[in-house]
Amino acid sequence: MTLEEKIAHLQATSMEQARLEGNVIIDTHQAALEKVFEDHKAEATRQSETRIKAEALTEPGSRQIPAGDQAPSKQDPAGIKRQDL
Repeated sequence: MTLEEKIAHLQATSMEQARLEGNVIIDTHQAALEKVFEDHKAEATRQSETRIKAEALTEPGSRQIPAGDQAPSKQDPAGIKRQDL
């Protein structure tokens, strides 16, 4: 083998090895992304089903007051409710 042939062989072998390693990295990354996407879809479906169940439990026509919008109950520091005067 001449020096040029050795260089060409080394270059071809190196490029082939680099392509194989790159393909493995890409395949691994793609599999990880697909798993994250499937997990996201499952979580979104679960949240949607939970929301639908919660809406089905509320009676039609009744107004639900969000917890943050309720008037605070009057309690003394000991935790006993006071009567409104």
